Amino acid sequence: WGDTNDLPVQLVDAARRILHEYFSLLQEPDGMPVKLFEDFKREKLVDFVVEQSMLEAGVKALVTGVKELRKIDRSSWLYQYSVDFMLDRIKSRIKKVDS
Repeated sequence: WGDTNDLPVQLVDAARRILHEYFSLLQEPDGMPVKLFEDFKREKLVDFVVEQSMLEAGVKALVTGVKELRKIDRSSWLYQYSVDFMLDRIKSRIKKVDS
């Protein structure tokens, strides 16, 4: 990542939230929330795996997206379009992204 001063504040904030959610998930014992074991239900496990997979894919896409965004001239229409697209994709993956 490096310095984020060259990125729009909204994008940095959204990236911070997805990374926080992702790394919070990784800090769970054995990578799985304790609640899953306390009240084990198959559908909860499936939901967890889906959520974890989406977050991981989102983090990978975010890293790639930021690298590519930095190659675009900030004054071009493509830059703002790319920022808006990334924000829409991030917001669709994160709970409470606007809070």
